Amino acid sequence: MAYTDPSIDKKSSWPQESLWDYSLAYYARDNVPQFLLALQDQYDLDVNLILLAIWAGAELGLLLKEEHFSKLDAAACEWRENVVKPLRTVRRAFKNFKTIEIPRARDIRGGIKAAELDAEHVAQIMLTNKISDLTKVATTNKYADAVTANLNSYFKYAGIDMNQKIQDARIFLVSRTET
Repeated sequence: MAYTDPSIDKKSSWPQESLWDYSLAYYARDNVPQFLLALQDQYDLDVNLILLAIWAGAELGLLLKEEHFSKLDAAACEWRENVVKPLRTVRRAFKNFKTIEIPRARDIRGGIKAAELDAEHVAQIMLTNKISDLTKVATTNKYADAVTANLNSYFKYAGIDMNQKIQDARIFLVSRTET
């Protein structure tokens, strides 16, 4: 995910969306980007699914299971693999070029970054649309517990071993919902 400044997304053409708005605010919290990007880069996890797990628990008290993440992932997988990841790769490639000091090259990187952010936004719209189709979703009023359970379900779905590093990341991400 390429969020840097929540004000970037104040485009009038985008409708207001709870998941996106929550994600921008959550991502702006201290050290959250580093944890999310580490999970993305080290474990090939989808930051949008992590943010959805957090939002669904923290805001709605939804208790998502592995099978829910399977359906959610299927809804956004093709878009992520064919649009979001290639844009991320190109944006990151720009960091290796000295031409970035040329103003037009900087503008191109900025355009790619904006396109990546818009693509992430579209992915979240896909996820939000799919979440309403899920069946047999339990709820709770223990929101921090829901976030923890949702992250556990996503990590399990993704085949991630709950090692100490993952547990620490989960604890940190849950703690940031309280700020």
